[in-house]
Amino acid sequence: MTRHELHFQDGVSDKFWTIELQGKRFTVQFGRTGTDGQTQTKKFASNAEAEKACEKLVAEKLKKGYSKGKPKSAKSAKPVKKVAAKKSAKGQKKSKGMYDDAVAFLARVEDPEEHEMNDRERFSAKQLAQLQRDFPGIPDDFIAYLREVGAGSFRECQFEVFQDFLTPEDRGIDPPDGEEHSEEVLLFGHDFSEYSGGFLPRRRWAVVLMGNGGHCYKVKKPFAKFIRGEMLMGPRGVDLRE
Repeated sequence: MTRHELHFQDGVSDKFWTIELQGKRFTVQFGRTGTDGQTQTKKFASNAEAEKACEKLVAEKLKKGYSKGKPKSAKSAKPVKKVAAKKSAKGQKKSKGMYDDAVAFLARVEDPEEHEMNDRERFSAKQLAQLQRDFPGIPDDFIAYLREVGAGSFRECQFEVFQDFLTPEDRGIDPPDGEEHSEEVLLFGHDFSEYSGGFLPRRRWAVVLMGNGGHCYKVKKPFAKFIRGEMLMGPRGVDLRE
């Protein structure tokens, strides 16, 4: 059995990636440091094929800035506390957030006893600033979502927005028909089933859905509208699950 443990840390990300090769299969585990992350297993026709694929993935991670060994100690960012809207000295309320309706909707429909399946962490101003530096052109409605709603799952794991962007390779999604992925896709979340949501940075950050088979489908709507749909939030806050 062969095992590789890699870590990645920068100003905004702190994540791990491990791969364990055993015979004709390997298991990949990845996620934010301090969490269990996600686990995926892939089988191959032979030991040699599995070993070759394993070595390729490790090389790709090292090329992207991951390093071997234990990560340096780093304090995880604290979630931003929810604060009620305050009034200014003139008695006027502060400007509304882009997702005030979504936050209120989730507070109404989520099961308070299922905290682990509705766990989210809002980004700090420092984290968001770093994200905008790392990814110029990142949509404002996505930044607003991380600030007001936060990364994590909602509606008892109806959908999860990742703490960091992932590549299809991170998710174990192979290109269709053995081809290479034709363009860069940054995955921002998944539906715990067949599809992952992502952006195409070179196409004005268009929103797409990527199936487990590697095919991309254009959503033709901005992130703000897409994510409300994943919440099953209808017009005027109607719960489409009912």
